[in-house]
Amino acid sequence: LLQAKSQNRCVTTIRECVLYGLKGVHARPASVVCRRAKDKTVYQCQNSSNNAYYYSRSANNNNKNNSNAVEPFKISIIKGHIVMQVTCMLTLEDVEEAFFDCNKQKRNKDAAVEYYKNYEANNFRLWLDLRNMTYRIGKSIAFCVIYPTLREVMAAKYRDRIVHHILALKFEPFFERLMIDTSFGCRKGKGTLLGVTTAYRQMQEVSNGFTEDAWVLKCDIKSYYMSIDRQILMEMVERVVVDDYGGEDADWWLWLWRKIIFHRPELDCEIHGDPRLFKMLEKGKSMFGTDGTKCLPIGHHTSRLLANVYLCFFDKYIMRLVLVGNGAYGRYMDDWYVICKRKEDALKCLEKAREYLRVNLRLELHPKKIYLQHVSKGFAFVGAVIKPHRIYVRKRTFQMALKKVKLHNKGQATDEELCMSLNSYFGLMRHYNTYALRWMLWKNIGNKERLCSVRMNKLIVINAKRHNDNNRQQEAAPAQRSDTRLHNRRHRQSENR
Repeated sequence: LLQAKSQNRCVTTIRECVLYGLKGVHARPASVVCRRAKDKTVYQCQNSSNNAYYYSRSANNNNKNNSNAVEPFKISIIKGHIVMQVTCMLTLEDVEEAFFDCNKQKRNKDAAVEYYKNYEANNFRLWLDLRNMTYRIGKSIAFCVIYPTLREVMAAKYRDRIVHHILALKFEPFFERLMIDTSFGCRKGKGTLLGVTTAYRQMQEVSNGFTEDAWVLKCDIKSYYMSIDRQILMEMVERVVVDDYGGEDADWWLWLWRKIIFHRPELDCEIHGDPRLFKMLEKGKSMFGTDGTKCLPIGHHTSRLLANVYLCFFDKYIMRLVLVGNGAYGRYMDDWYVICKRKEDALKCLEKAREYLRVNLRLELHPKKIYLQHVSKGFAFVGAVIKPHRIYVRKRTFQMALKKVKLHNKGQATDEELCMSLNSYFGLMRHYNTYALRWMLWKNIGNKERLCSVRMNKLIVINAKRHNDNNRQQEAAPAQRSDTRLHNRRHRQSENR
């Protein structure tokens, strides 16, 4: 290294680092790039799956397919001494901002309450661990959800969720620049309602007001979260951190991103709920039994952000294909659609998309979820059925709402519980052409004595005392009206006399 400093050349081995006293470095040959500075020369080790160092207790064992990530570091020579430097500009205010952002929806959870008891000291310890690069990911909680489909969820420890929010708050603006406007999944200002209305508007524009022929192609990526290649994803994130962000602490952020992306929660987790549900999962739907090269855990705050980033270049590729034929494109996470004027263009786009996903992203389309129909038939997208001049909700949504009504009729749900359930469905259905469906739900309610419907937009529970007072007033109203009429008639007769 001292010779490289004088000769300004590249070093091809890290053995010199060990010889000159840089403890903890054990690696195979790697390239170290030399660059000049005013008072020191910095040798930056290029990241490789063959390199590792034990500053943050990580190991690689020269295995390219294991879950341990290579940590970025800088080797500096200052006055003849070799030191390792990684710049970290994370402040305690950043940790507190992420903590309060994480605490918005999890305030009543047991882990959140326990952390909140001494949150200032906990945030300070987390900040020190992150700055010193001694942060270690805790044990996750694994469980399965049944509705709407059977899925495996990995819930991170509350302390780790704060780290996820730190990364999201820092890099979400940079990731947003890569995404197109018609990507609606898990983004601020987007969502299912905007996705449905945009798809309807695109159908109307491509078909010229539903007067010309147009074709709709809708596809789904098979086992999307479990098929994401972590190495390809890390290269995309590294491009954003180095090129778009480009701060002095870019190496530190890369170290943290690697720790999150290559972490395998299935190796250190607690199983909650019924363990038999894990055996009922389909092949490719569980993280257990995987080799760690693929899959992102469902339930992590960073997973939904990284899942959008993984398909951002695919979006731009399909957009270029579709815009040539004056078509349209949209995507919500792993569900995407294409609207073309000709059927041949849609089939060509399907083949191009399948080839791009297989070669560049190592993904494949679900063979049973490829839908190609004329625009007059419509298509289902994010819980809605979009057809010319009308939009409905899916049958499953209406059946679940009707199930809540039947439970109330059997006496298994109170009026308050029925109102809370149906108002959530009414709030969704009121945006579409579903007045008849809402009226049907109201009609099927058995006992409506304490319930009131406000223009079929929401239900209200009437207070029992107020309800009895109203009944007394209605009973006394006819007698009171008759007395008033008799008094008025006698008054007119007396005036006539």
